Amino acid sequence: MQRGLYAAGTGMATATQWMDVIANNLANTNTTGFKKDVMVFNDGLDDAMRRQSAMGGDVGQIGSGPISKGVFTEWTVGNLQSTHNPMDFALGTPTGLFAFQGIDGVQYTRDGAFSRSNSGQLVTKRGFPVLSRDGNPIDVPEGTFTVGEGGEISVAGKILATIGVFNGNFVKNGSDQYSSDNAVLMAPERVNIRQFTIETSNVNAVEEMIAMIRLQRNFEMAQKSAQAEDESSQKLIQSVDNR
Repeated sequence: MQRGLYAAGTGMATATQWMDVIANNLANTNTTGFKKDVMVFNDGLDDAMRRQSAMGGDVGQIGSGPISKGVFTEWTVGNLQSTHNPMDFALGTPTGLFAFQGIDGVQYTRDGAFSRSNSGQLVTKRGFPVLSRDGNPIDVPEGTFTVGEGGEISVAGKILATIGVFNGNFVKNGSDQYSSDNAVLMAPERVNIRQFTIETSNVNAVEEMIAMIRLQRNFEMAQKSAQAEDESSQKLIQSVDNR
């Protein structure tokens, strides 16, 4: 009986945590370069439950007691949208992030909607300098320039700097930025930078909403199961006391 109550409680806790993850994904549906988070579990529901869409899996067994292994980032590429801004950049592969000099050191992002600062540097939306392959801020000209797939910024065929793109283990510390203690430069031939392009969020709002609705139902089922277990326990205790 206590096992059933524990399983129901675990199911409610897991559903609540997963709904928080989905809510954050939905809140960042329109965040440039955002990567959705997914939860991974340690039991037989793993394959069905790790897919945020929940379209092909039965999550109705959430009350059986799955334990979350943690929340992980899904690195699939979002839609690539063309723009008219020469300082809009997108990465065409799921690996790699741009680097910028943040307040607390070097940070990383998939959001390549950059701009030119008053001092002539390529900066992020928050005004942090984007870093080159050699770790320095990048000066961009006021006139026309081109950027190759390897990140080479050129004017009239002369390379001025190369945008740094890094790979490694990244930890999300904001909707559009990451930290890493082992990031390394990617080889230019493996970098696929698209100029005049931005990468949209990889969140599918419809799939997330479907998953949210199913989780809400699962939470309600687990809650009812917990209430039923508690009532059974109370009846058992009462019957023993009446003897």
